[in-house]
Amino acid sequence: MNYLKFIKKTKLILMGILIFLSSFNGVLLSGIIVYAGSLNQTSSFSDVLRFGAISILGWSAIYISNYYLEVTEASITKDINVKIKQGYFREQYLSSEMVKDYSSIISVLSNDLRLIEENYFRQIFEIISSILLFIVSLSFMLYLNFLVSIIFIVLSALPIIVPVFMKKMLSNSANEYSNSNAEYTHIIKEIFNGFKTLKSYSVTKEIISLSDKKLDKLEDSTFNLKRSEVLSKLVAVLISGFCFLVPLVVGCYFVIYHKSLSFSELIGIFLANDKVLGPIQSIAYSLNKINTTKDLRKPFLKYLSGEKNFVDAEHDNNGLYTSSIDEIHMKDVVYSITPENKLSIDFSFKSPFRVLLTGTSGSGKTTILNLINGSLKPQKGYVNLLSHGKKSSDSIPTVDQTPYIFDTTIRENVTLFQNEYFSDDQIIEVLKKVNLYEELEKIDILNYQCGENGSNLSGGQKQKIALARALIRNNKVYLFDEISANLDNDNSNSIHDILFNLGISFIEVSHHYDLNDKRYTDIYKLENGTLFKIK
Repeated sequence: MNYLKFIKKTKLILMGILIFLSSFNGVLLSGIIVYAGSLNQTSSFSDVLRFGAISILGWSAIYISNYYLEVTEASITKDINVKIKQGYFREQYLSSEMVKDYSSIISVLSNDLRLIEENYFRQIFEIISSILLFIVSLSFMLYLNFLVSIIFIVLSALPIIVPVFMKKMLSNSANEYSNSNAEYTHIIKEIFNGFKTLKSYSVTKEIISLSDKKLDKLEDSTFNLKRSEVLSKLVAVLISGFCFLVPLVVGCYFVIYHKSLSFSELIGIFLANDKVLGPIQSIAYSLNKINTTKDLRKPFLKYLSGEKNFVDAEHDNNGLYTSSIDEIHMKDVVYSITPENKLSIDFSFKSPFRVLLTGTSGSGKTTILNLINGSLKPQKGYVNLLSHGKKSSDSIPTVDQTPYIFDTTIRENVTLFQNEYFSDDQIIEVLKKVNLYEELEKIDILNYQCGENGSNLSGGQKQKIALARALIRNNKVYLFDEISANLDNDNSNSIHDILFNLGISFIEVSHHYDLNDKRYTDIYKLENGTLFKIK
């Protein structure tokens, strides 16, 4: 378990000590009973007081140890959860994929990782505790009567074989549950993201049927997982019961016929019996739980073992990102959108430029922007972005027609949570540039809550925030994808006036344009996969 290396040694040592002390819980009551059996009519009052004091102190010490053991275990579990979730989040955020299925990410964070915590890490702690509890309890029993204890040892080995037979069934059930849960979460997201479209076409029966089908599959898989776990537990309990009763019968024989075992010692063995069989049963049950996560946990343990450092700051720009790109070159670029629609692009632009790309829907205008900003890779040819004549690995900020507005303040939506890099004056200045400050100046604009996906803002205000978050970083070149598509004429004209007055270079994709607008340096039309200059 080299993945525990990141946990402080002092915490692991403390846990080891507490597990050892807590393991005496198995013989606590047995020891008290055996001690009480040693008292008789010849015992003095001080002997009775000593018995009471030792019993109370022992009881208190062991259960206080249990308390701190659970607290320490919770602390270590917290450290593990933080490490895994940080690693998973960073891997997802820093990956090259531009499109993310947030429902599957949420499902992993809220369901899969919780299942791993409960059925893997907690079970490891449980197994360690059970092993020590078994050793201490068994040692005490061997001390009381060796032969009876040997019988316990032999019979107690039987429940351990249960996981061998149940392993595959449990693993399959857990995988089925995880997949069904992800599918159900995904379809619910799809239905309510497309709610307006579905309602407008009166698609009700089919959607309810689809949802019910996925729900039935999820609940069936949940039921199957629980049934598998319960069946495994039943088999383990039945075998454990056999192992419990046989030694008890043998013990009674020794008390009655051999006189080599006192009644109090038999009661002590009887009470300790559960603390020998119980841990074995618990180990078997925990192994079953661990088996349910065999396939599920593999992708996540790398975050603990240090196989890959996903928190390396160099992958995340480590601070304020400002692109210095001032030239764009697409040379012999070929990209097939569909077998019938193949782009073949050649162009070069050097600042200052204000280029408009137009064309029919689906012709590939947005694809060109994605090739420029690196979201897509050319199948042939190359895209070069230059800064002061040298090739740059920077990317170009892109603003699209439906900018995402975070459910937070205008300040954080403009800075994208990089508040430390921008003063309030800088933010207000850029809000004035995009003419948003005047619209909202009567309120505390920087702390104004935008709502989920900008529900407290108009379409024009959302677009202005998107422009502000791009412009505040003082880049030289921008890409604009249908930024006025969802705006009325007044807002569209206002946005374009802002762009042209800022003195920036940009490539804009748009359906709606004025061919006589002399503020564009170039206007191209994309037709049949080729750009034709029309101005």
